[in-house]
Amino acid sequence: MEALTPTLSALIARLEAMALAEDERAPHVVLVLDPEFGLGPAAGPFDGLMAALAAASELETALNEDETELPVRVEVVRLFSWRERPRRESVMPVSVAPAQDDPGRD
Repeated sequence: MEALTPTLSALIARLEAMALAEDERAPHVVLVLDPEFGLGPAAGPFDGLMAALAAASELETALNEDETELPVRVEVVRLFSWRERPRRESVMPVSVAPAQDDPGRD
């Protein structure tokens, strides 16, 4: 397997940092995964990933206090809202040239 070029490695690192920064500010919810009952109710939404992770930790600890029950897990999930997402300034609209008649076609 070939190693990545420094330029490609830097690009990947920058894209990962941008995604993480966007993810940090996005709303998240905490889902409860019960081994007996399956997916449970959600807590949230929380403003950002770190607030949701903190809530998930507290919720998981509280739900697993009773050691006679099967332990539950929690999962943090990002909410997506495309309506509230601003358009990217760098994306240029595509313009389509009007069709021109081909003089050789009837």
